Amino acid sequence: MVRDQRQGVKSNDDAAQGEDKLLFKYFVDLVAAEQNNRSLATLIAGRRCYMDQQADDVPASESNDAMEYVERITDHCGQTSDYLLPDTPLKEAMFRVLIAGGNQPMDAAEIGAILDEKWAMTPFPR
Repeated sequence: MVRDQRQGVKSNDDAAQGEDKLLFKYFVDLVAAEQNNRSLATLIAGRRCYMDQQADDVPASESNDAMEYVERITDHCGQTSDYLLPDTPLKEAMFRVLIAGGNQPMDAAEIGAILDEKWAMTPFPR
């Protein structure tokens, strides 16, 4: 479900040499999940914060619009303190960062910077 997108970019080190490197950008492929008959809406709905899940009128199992949940997470849940806890497994944390970023393509450095910012002041930083 998480796809990569390759883009040629020049880093500062390679600018002098004139070489291009491929930079992988990751995002959640909503279309591919639907084509494979997977309920991505239910998967993403489970990543919402506690308050948003309690206030939901429609159960996640009845909604098929994954992008609606992505927008709700981006607008509200991504900023709450319980969305990305320090003990969150790394794969889950990366998935949550992509969703909280509006599912916009991000490279590994961008994802790492967000996790570093969120987890830097924890008792057990990674």
